[in-house]
Amino acid sequence: MKLDAISLEEYEAAERELARSHAKRMWLLDAALFALTAATFAIVEVGANGGLWWPYVLLLSWAFALVAHYRWSIRYGDAHAREQQVRIEWRAGCSREKLVPR
Repeated sequence: MKLDAISLEEYEAAERELARSHAKRMWLLDAALFALTAATFAIVEVGANGGLWWPYVLLLSWAFALVAHYRWSIRYGDAHAREQQVRIEWRAGCSREKLVPR
């Protein structure tokens, strides 16, 4: 079975879509772990009668990291993937290495 050749634009679009879907899966995993940890902390906090304060710092830091991850990977992920593709193409064009045929 012979596959049809695809254009560079189709390849780049597929690569960006693959990166975006991976970023979404990883963000959802991170958000689920955050929710589980926050729920566990809430249960422990009730048992300790509000005596713990330091886990709030950790949860707040994790929440900021979640927001940053969302903005970088999901919200503006396509633009970052395009920038990366341009860098790769520029580097490949400037390279003096010989490509080894497979």
